[in-house]
Amino acid sequence: MKIKSSKLYNYMRENEILPLPSLSTLSRIGTTWSLLVDECKVSITKKFDKNLMNFIGFIDLGSHTPQKMENKLGDHALVIMFQPFAGHGLQALTCFLSGSDVTGDVLTKIMLECVILCGNAGHFIDVITSDGASCNRKMWKHFEIEDTSEPWCEHTMDNKRKFRMCSDFPHLIKCLRNNSIKKKI
Repeated sequence: MKIKSSKLYNYMRENEILPLPSLSTLSRIGTTWSLLVDECKVSITKKFDKNLMNFIGFIDLGSHTPQKMENKLGDHALVIMFQPFAGHGLQALTCFLSGSDVTGDVLTKIMLECVILCGNAGHFIDVITSDGASCNRKMWKHFEIEDTSEPWCEHTMDNKRKFRMCSDFPHLIKCLRNNSIKKKI
């Protein structure tokens, strides 16, 4: 949020709307990153790639593809990006072709692998940001985060650090808007 708008960040922090760290804390944790995960619907299609000599369009979650999803066409893209807490930049980390029924179990394994691989490369992931989809909430439960007033657990790579989960702010606003329209508020 700080990267997109300093004014909004300061307003949210000063008015205690969200429990946000101070600017000095943000600069101190400049090597810390947040993983952003989101899924979007894509058109179902299948085509042959002459360069790779195989068909493209089938569900592929790497080594985490459940057997029941093998040889099924994908209808969602699962995108994982990472962004520093301090400074600018947003980097796509990976993209998977998935089905609409990716479970929280599979998502947890994928995100753990991303955290470990990023950590091994010197990028310390302390937060996973996601929307409120049921598979994401299930992932929170796998990390033993059920109390949203304290959405953190012990870090998988360093027990002196906390590992946090947070909801994507724009998705929260979108849900508020959609529910307000639906319920005619």
